[in-house]
Amino acid sequence: MEGTEERILTLLDAFEVAWSGPSALAFGVVLAPDGHYEDPLLRGPLRGPERVAQHAARMRVAFPDLVFERSGPPMVGGSLISQGVRLRGTHRAEIGNVPSTDKEVDLHAVIVAGIATSGVRLARVRIFFDRYDAAVQLGVLPRPRSIAERALLALRGFGLPRLP
Repeated sequence: MEGTEERILTLLDAFEVAWSGPSALAFGVVLAPDGHYEDPLLRGPLRGPERVAQHAARMRVAFPDLVFERSGPPMVGGSLISQGVRLRGTHRAEIGNVPSTDKEVDLHAVIVAGIATSGVRLARVRIFFDRYDAAVQLGVLPRPRSIAERALLALRGFGLPRLP
């Protein structure tokens, strides 16, 4: 188990480094050539290290100070890894249809990854985080139980909800 645990920590280190730099080669070290990646900002999975590197580069433009840090030890079961992470950064450029807000986001996320049969790369990586919370932090959606949220619900035809 000791060697497996070291290998998993090395893979997670490489994944974190890949998110920190602009090189597709960094994703090539950690992601299998036919591996795929998904996160809540994508419409479907990306296949291959190059496409993931392009997505990461767009995220680094939108969040140039992006910090991607692990929180706690990974959980391992067979060929699956689960790792809690914290994503922090300041929104400095357009992302999708959302113009720069210059607001900070601080999100807790979970990475679920499958190890390739070779055991040296990841075959599939999926990151989960709360898109609603991200939109609230960026000011795209109103804070829960705020007057703005009540007004938005009223405009959408739900009436004026009562605050508890």
